Amino acid sequence: LKPETLAVIKQYQAPLLKCFWFWAIERGASAMGLHRAGGVTMTYNDFLSMMTEMDFLNANLDPKRLTKCFGHSVGHSELLSQIHPNNQECEMMFDEFLECLTRCAVCLAGATDARALHVELENFIANEYLMKMAKKMVCVSQFGIGIVIARVFLTIYRIGCV
Repeated sequence: LKPETLAVIKQYQAPLLKCFWFWAIERGASAMGLHRAGGVTMTYNDFLSMMTEMDFLNANLDPKRLTKCFGHSVGHSELLSQIHPNNQECEMMFDEFLECLTRCAVCLAGATDARALHVELENFIANEYLMKMAKKMVCVSQFGIGIVIARVFLTIYRIGCV
């Protein structure tokens, strides 16, 4: 990746980590104890659920393309492009999550010019992903799932990413 793209990832790393934890721990199978040695993970089923619930799947990023983005990010090619028990064993760590979101941003934008990747990525993260994520966290906290979620949203808001 070019330095400009890495700078975008670094700029949004803290709020994206909170979003990753939200889906991996609060909402996902990782809450049941599925972890790789070294940290919290998110399964493909959790990632697919997240992208579906947040309305990111469309003609540019359909379930098959999402499966390819995830598979390339984690080095796993035997995934089904639907929620399925066979996908539970395929997990990603946070760094792979960042790579996968970058791949998804490219698909969603239809970007083919690598020079514009950092612009498309920042647009996706700041104007789409974090905005939808903040709304999701607030909605979930209103239904009493956890005060921690509200704190995550406030942290994201205070650092100026939303």
